[in-house]
Amino acid sequence: MTDTASENLSVFKRGRVFLTETKDELKKISKPTRQETTQLTIAALFIICFVAVCLMVIDLVFNRIMTAVLS
Repeated sequence: MTDTASENLSVFKRGRVFLTETKDELKKISKPTRQETTQLTIAALFIICFVAVCLMVIDLVFNRIMTAVLS
């Protein structure tokens, strides 16, 4: 729909068009399988743990540096 055509429609008609188009788009969505969901969840947990360990190591290094500098 062009901008000029949408300007000629009432608010309610534009809302109805929007909701109809949204419903059509939602029909195109494919849901992941249980196996895909499980695999992606495990991958996310590993990434979170890896980042947590990296941040812990960085924190320990900075802690030792600050302790050495300030003492």
